[in-house]
Amino acid sequence: MSAIAQAHRERRLPKQQLAILAICRFAEPLASTSLFPYLPEMIRSFSIPENEVGKWAGLAAAMFSLCQACMGIPWGRFSDIYGRKTAILLGLTSTMFTSLLWGFSTSLPMAIVARSLAGAGNGNVGIIRTVVAEMVPFKELQPRAFSIMPLVWNVGSIFGPTIGGALANPLDVKPGDVIEDPSLFQRFPYALPNLVSACFFAIGITNGLLFLEETLETKKGKRDYGRVVGEKITGLVKSHVLKVEEILHLRSSSLSSSAREETETEPLLKPQDDEEAAPNNEPAKSTSPPPGLKEIMTPQSALNLLVYFGLAMHTMAFDQLLPVYMSYPSINTGSPSDITPPSPSSSPLKFAGGFSLDHFRIGLISTCYGICGMLIQFFIFPPVARRLGVLYCLKWCACVFPLAYFIMPFTALLPTQETQIGVGFAVMMLKCVCGIFAYPCSTILITNSASSLRVLGTLNGFATSVAAIGRAAGPALGGSVFSYGVKRGFVIAPWWAMALVAVLAAIPVFWLREGEGFGGDEGDSDDEEERDGSETDAMDGGVQGGGKSGSAKGPPDQHPQENEDEANDEVGGLLTRTNTASSAGIADAGSASGLAPGSRRGSQSQMLSRKNSRGMRPMPQMAPSPLSSVAHIQQKPPGQQRPYPKPDKTGRIPFSYPKTGLQGETYYLQWGSLDSDKTPLICLHGGPGAAHNYLLPISLIWKDYGIPVIMYDQIGCGKSTHFSNKKGDEDFWTPELFMAELDNLKHHLGIQHFHLLGQSWGGMLGGQYAIERQPAGLRKLIISDSPSDMVQWVEVANRLRKDLPKDVRETLDRCEREGRTDSEEYEEAVNYFYSLHVCRITPFPQELVDSFANIKEDGTVYETMNGPSEFYVIGTLKHWSISEGLKKITAKTVPGGMLIMNGYFDEAQDETCVAFFQNPSCRTKWVRYALSSHMPMLEETEAYVRDLGTFLTSE
Repeated sequence: MSAIAQAHRERRLPKQQLAILAICRFAEPLASTSLFPYLPEMIRSFSIPENEVGKWAGLAAAMFSLCQACMGIPWGRFSDIYGRKTAILLGLTSTMFTSLLWGFSTSLPMAIVARSLAGAGNGNVGIIRTVVAEMVPFKELQPRAFSIMPLVWNVGSIFGPTIGGALANPLDVKPGDVIEDPSLFQRFPYALPNLVSACFFAIGITNGLLFLEETLETKKGKRDYGRVVGEKITGLVKSHVLKVEEILHLRSSSLSSSAREETETEPLLKPQDDEEAAPNNEPAKSTSPPPGLKEIMTPQSALNLLVYFGLAMHTMAFDQLLPVYMSYPSINTGSPSDITPPSPSSSPLKFAGGFSLDHFRIGLISTCYGICGMLIQFFIFPPVARRLGVLYCLKWCACVFPLAYFIMPFTALLPTQETQIGVGFAVMMLKCVCGIFAYPCSTILITNSASSLRVLGTLNGFATSVAAIGRAAGPALGGSVFSYGVKRGFVIAPWWAMALVAVLAAIPVFWLREGEGFGGDEGDSDDEEERDGSETDAMDGGVQGGGKSGSAKGPPDQHPQENEDEANDEVGGLLTRTNTASSAGIADAGSASGLAPGSRRGSQSQMLSRKNSRGMRPMPQMAPSPLSSVAHIQQKPPGQQRPYPKPDKTGRIPFSYPKTGLQGETYYLQWGSLDSDKTPLICLHGGPGAAHNYLLPISLIWKDYGIPVIMYDQIGCGKSTHFSNKKGDEDFWTPELFMAELDNLKHHLGIQHFHLLGQSWGGMLGGQYAIERQPAGLRKLIISDSPSDMVQWVEVANRLRKDLPKDVRETLDRCEREGRTDSEEYEEAVNYFYSLHVCRITPFPQELVDSFANIKEDGTVYETMNGPSEFYVIGTLKHWSISEGLKKITAKTVPGGMLIMNGYFDEAQDETCVAFFQNPSCRTKWVRYALSSHMPMLEETEAYVRDLGTFLTSE
């Protein structure tokens, strides 16, 4: 089995936490659906005329949704700041009290106020969806995970209508009845269903308080006193069970029996290790500011919200109108005296009638409807969605909804009530199937359209608000059109209006695109991954000449270019990989996933390759690979083993940038002659704000391969002109400035054709340059240790930060909290992080020290564009991203293809740079260095130069 397939099989749903979340969620659909059977009757009890019942029932639902819309985004923001668990518990508590207020309402205004408060006090729909997304980021698990909460809704919708239909008005109080000394349920005939709902709310609140884990990253480390109590309770229960077993002599002495008993009696919240058993007393600190609207609302997110709005509008209108329609007098049984008696007309479209059912039979039908929906949700939706894809399913559902709405009113013309109910239930099931597929599919698409997990809470807050607006507009308009229609003998009016809305809502569905999720595109089956692994393993063996790991031989420039192409053709353009020939005997850890280093022993770096072809499976995003041994962590990289050549030429190039009025000079270095027949390599250093020094080992490309090399200090850096007076001027220090400088360099040196290498910030600049400038002379592009999205970069840096020693983390937190990011102790703590994830050679090579010294002496560029540290980006690059634009880098842009390079311990972890490799528009290779972090050109110089030279000289 390949490592990728093994990783698939190791991924499991967090069933325990999802079950706890489901218990918390259960009371809400129970309370919401319990009112449907008795809602028309309750409205009538307030002395509302029959022909106005539909309007006021719709208005009651609309007020709930309207207030929920107003508070959806604030609740989402609240959960992003104070935690998901806190928001969920507050929402449940609020809904419990407003449910009781609704049940004890004695007038229509009081009932509408109760529904309004219920909507405003609960944002759990979006928050719970966010929690599921944070628990389950992997696409192959999402159909099952995202179907659980709708399943809970369906289960609740089974019991809710049953409770509402059976317990509402238990003493059969009629409007206008005069009762002396009335009992509780004579005074409040609709209180009993809501008292039962409140009991379920109490269970959900207690369960969530004691056992639900916080999923918000910045709150995970905070001590949760509720869970501490919950763990003590489960520990006491376990202890009691064990004592009872001992008394009854049920404990077995055999190993297997003992193991079974231990499993059966383990606590509900089983600690994974000592750290989890004893929660950290100190909360994690968030060092990044809240996401802005531009980051939250991508074009696909906006389109998904529009679809979600339409879906909520017409489906909620159907659900709200259905009990009113079923309780409305039938054509066959007469009508109230205060409206015109409905009767068949000469026009086949002019009729007004319903099923004439009481609240008990409506509740029974709704229960059967919920049972069928639950079975479909759990057994049919997940496999079908996995097989066909969520977007395909959503498109089909969007097309079928209008058909169900179009047919529904004609069921009133059927001759008998039994036939009406049978055919009507069939139409209900058609809508049910569409709704069961459409909602989780839309939810998954919204979730995967998010730019990052940090915006997901707010994005789902937007989704909650947008859907709530739809749920407000749908019932309000549906109820009003129903009342208007039946007065004039056209009961078809609301149903056909819903059909029209459904048609309009279906249009934007066909512009949606599926996102990649947060855990990678892992949707292929295990068998496919095992096949891929075996084929590439066999190919590796053939390439290396012995088929055994660790036996790689041959000159360093013998990369199997043609063999890779043939293998790609054989497997339909799937991913292939080859190991670069490197120093033998390096024990290399990894997951052999195609991204992890060292899936073969004896290789110091690993190269991935794919060519542009239709139907190519996207390269999956990989989580950081687990280390196989402490020895691998402790093994230091070899570093630079030979001196690099001195430059043949240095100089200064005048540079002006009219947009800002800049006038300065760019300092550059040149190895080799530009009159050479070989295409020169231009190198962009990182920072932003560092200098070229740490890239000097790349000059060995000139010595080993005869390729001219050009390096330069970007404006404001190193020996180029500085502009310290522009510190903090974000309009001055922009990527456009540095792209203009690169163009100026090429023009001054007369360079027509060139290769471009960018490291760290330089790779970001190089990627944006290729996308926006589309330079005609660019031949090959090398992205070394660079992210495609700055928000994701910061997320990864802060994830790595959490693994730092406690005293280092505390120093970073304290200095950032106190605003002392320029202090020596903060610099010392940051340098400790750098020693793990920037350069693992200690002491730092002089070239790197010189580059860092430039930032320390003049931090203008770094602090303006980045911020005080890697963890706290607040400058020009705060929201920088080229992930969406990478598709513009085509085979025409870079005819020779792209090379992606990073280190195993790199702060540029795989997920930060995988978007470059996923670009299907050009040929791409990926090399990852087993012993390096962010500076493989300094840490594993020989392997880096060899891989770079091989790529530059290959056809």
